[in-house]
Amino acid sequence: MPLWLKRLASRGAPVRIADRVLSGGRGVILPDVRIGKGVLVAAGAVVAYDVPSQTIVGGVPARPIGERRRDLSYTLNYRKLLG
Repeated sequence: MPLWLKRLASRGAPVRIADRVLSGGRGVILPDVRIGKGVLVAAGAVVAYDVPSQTIVGGVPARPIGERRRDLSYTLNYRKLLG
């Protein structure tokens, strides 16, 4: 039996998701998985294993398909809607 299928049986185990993670629609993260900082999970991916920081993963089961830049900076630039 594959490891990812055994993990599915461990219901109730925590999932740890770090900051600045983007998950596409219908993505599934199985129990007892750690998602590192800045990870991008593609739409429809099934994450069964821990994902290191700044990695792009996709597929079933999710595999690394790329890496994000390490020098990302985010700035909030918005206008007030009313007022």
